[in-house]
Amino acid sequence: MRRPLLALAGLLVGVGVLLAVLTLRPPARPDPFASVTAPSRARLLAAAALRPCPPTAPLPAVPGGLPGVTLRCLGAGPAVHLAGLRGQPTVVNVWAGWCEPCQREAPYLRSLDRRAGARLRVLGVVFEDTERDALDAGRGLGLRYPSVLDADGGAIRGRLGAPMPPLTLLLRPDGTVAYRIIGPIRSQQQIDGLVARYLGVRL
Repeated sequence: MRRPLLALAGLLVGVGVLLAVLTLRPPARPDPFASVTAPSRARLLAAAALRPCPPTAPLPAVPGGLPGVTLRCLGAGPAVHLAGLRGQPTVVNVWAGWCEPCQREAPYLRSLDRRAGARLRVLGVVFEDTERDALDAGRGLGLRYPSVLDADGGAIRGRLGAPMPPLTLLLRPDGTVAYRIIGPIRSQQQIDGLVARYLGVRL
């Protein structure tokens, strides 16, 4: 009689552990693009007025450069292969609509993009956010430069040099990272000076 009771107790313990694991497992994240209908997305895109994402080639990652991952464009235009951001100086800003420091630094990036024109490419990378929230936040902040979306953070987490946004990377035309700003940009003078010093673009 003792053995069946022990077996039953062991079975109950096993079931309890399994239920605990299932309970602790985070729910699967829905597709951030699938949750927005085509007409609704069209309205969001029109309101945000983002410039199209730049075309990039699926080039292999270079030492000291961005990882060879491809992220879908938040607005119009093709998906962007991060390692393919070559050919011109580029500022990559990792941000999210829920990130308050990102909101505070946004005017400096907006001004940088407007004044630099074709001399400098600015690209946003939205981290752990939905398409709808990112488009709404970008519209509210007046950001017109293109952004790509890493909705769950899985593509870039731990691969760009900082665990959370904001993060700004200054890329040379050969795709290597010239400088990292970990944390928010503090002033227009700061970002303008770093772009001049490390990318040779004087505004």
